[in-house]
Amino acid sequence: MNDTIHQPWRRLTHTPMRDLLRFRLTGRLDLDCLLTTSGLPEPAVMCVRKVVRATRLWRLEKIAVAEELIAHFADGLESGVAAETLVRDFGDARLAARLIRRAKVRQRPALWHLWRLMVWGYVAVVVLYGLLAVRFYLSKPTIAVDYLAKFNAPAKAVPESDRAWPLYRQALTEMGYVQRPTCNVLSLQEQLKACLTRMKEHPQAMTLIRQAAAKPGLGFVTTTSYGSFSPEDHAFFYPDRPREAPEENDMLMAVLLPQLQALRYAAWHLEAEAQRALDAGDAQLVMDDLTALLGVARHFSENRCYIPVLWDTGTQLSMYQVLGDVLHSRRELLSSTQLRDLAHRIVSQNVPFCEAMEGERMSLLDLVQHCYTDDGRGNGRITGEGIKQLRWGLEEDANTGLLLHPVLMPCVRWFAGSRQDLMKLINQNIDITESQMERPLYEQGNVDPYASLNQEIKALGWCSPSRWVLPYYGIVAATRERYLAHREGAIIGIALELYRREYGDYPAKLDALVPAYLPTLPVDRITGGPLLYHVTDGQPVVYSVGADRDDDGGRRGTDLYAPSPGVPGSPPSKVDTGDWVIWPQTMEAKAMR
Repeated sequence: MNDTIHQPWRRLTHTPMRDLLRFRLTGRLDLDCLLTTSGLPEPAVMCVRKVVRATRLWRLEKIAVAEELIAHFADGLESGVAAETLVRDFGDARLAARLIRRAKVRQRPALWHLWRLMVWGYVAVVVLYGLLAVRFYLSKPTIAVDYLAKFNAPAKAVPESDRAWPLYRQALTEMGYVQRPTCNVLSLQEQLKACLTRMKEHPQAMTLIRQAAAKPGLGFVTTTSYGSFSPEDHAFFYPDRPREAPEENDMLMAVLLPQLQALRYAAWHLEAEAQRALDAGDAQLVMDDLTALLGVARHFSENRCYIPVLWDTGTQLSMYQVLGDVLHSRRELLSSTQLRDLAHRIVSQNVPFCEAMEGERMSLLDLVQHCYTDDGRGNGRITGEGIKQLRWGLEEDANTGLLLHPVLMPCVRWFAGSRQDLMKLINQNIDITESQMERPLYEQGNVDPYASLNQEIKALGWCSPSRWVLPYYGIVAATRERYLAHREGAIIGIALELYRREYGDYPAKLDALVPAYLPTLPVDRITGGPLLYHVTDGQPVVYSVGADRDDDGGRRGTDLYAPSPGVPGSPPSKVDTGDWVIWPQTMEAKAMR
């Protein structure tokens, strides 16, 4: 054993690095050598060996402990106590090792304690992250409400015999309609020419469109997947796209609305036919087309959300423009009875803006239930789907988007705001917009009603999805004001024409129309004062002072729909000069857009 102990290789492997750096081959880490040369009896040696190994200390620390224990047993033996008695009195070797280790660890350098704290901190972070990751990737949203079914409820409620969509589809199929018609990129004159050509080639199709417009409901059931459309609708909208299995995506924000473009395509042809009938002096066909345009507009809003309502508004405004052309160029064409009937139809048809905002509320709440967990008390945390929405909003910001790497997703969820916070902002946003729509512009003042909401959104931080799921709906209220003003203008225009027919000339003031032709006189929706009116070159002009609130004598502004910049909180630089002419709205004005 002694020969083995003193071998050079063994001494080398049991020499501390500090000694080797001093070119000393000490071998002082050799515990076996130390115990062999100690001269202790075998029971004491075994006790020392067991305690030293159980301490789990550094090698130098173990040698120091061994030397102390050897000294302890050597002192006992010198005093005449037997080795067995010393080992028995020493006690439990494992307990002694634990106490010795605790004392030695306390004596280690401060740098080592700092490093140890850092290591344990890292381990704690990794464990915490692991728990968060498990919880994050296992958490799933609870889809409690079928908002898509609610969205389609008005269409499904239309009886099969009253549905207009099959007639529209048949008519547009005959015309060779495709999902993205070339009219999108044509000028007004080119559109008119193309529509006239198709009408000459397919006269029966126009009859079908008017029949469809007279139906009480559109009856088009939409979906979120290309593969979920009926075979007839799929062949109509996507003739070059193979019919595939429906995707599992029932999120209302992903709803497909291809019927809107098809309805607008039908409206283009009605406008074109009305212009052709106007040139030909066909009063009945003009009346039929104007009435059909109102019917098409009504069908847009069967799906109650913002985009269809915008198309409804645009189609009604187009109808007012055609009516303006009729009363401007051939004012004797339509009979007084036809004009009164048209006025009653215009008054009775409203664009459902408030219902559209409730549809937007449904869409946002549906997004929340697809992106957040639900704890059963109206609260929850964002899930992987919600993080995808958040990443979509940050995709242009590389620095911030890096923080949304999948590895960091479980941590981001704790900074993205709760389900309850987001739902509060959604309801607040929609409520503000609905409140704005209940009052005309002149009652709203010049304070931005969304200012406090924007502050709350910013307070949630960059990683909240609120700024992407909460669009600014102020434009909805402005669009409603524009629509209501032009509808009032169309009714005033009809009343002025009826007055002229009875008295031979237009009235000196609009007040003369009340009460024989109008129950009350509409006011300027921007100022709350009376609308301005004069007759130029034998034609009446009814107008508001516009967003700049200056009377420019009825001169149209560069923005034909100037109340939009007049919305409260809008920057002064966006205020349009000129007046807001609400009658007449002619096709010439449309071409200026």
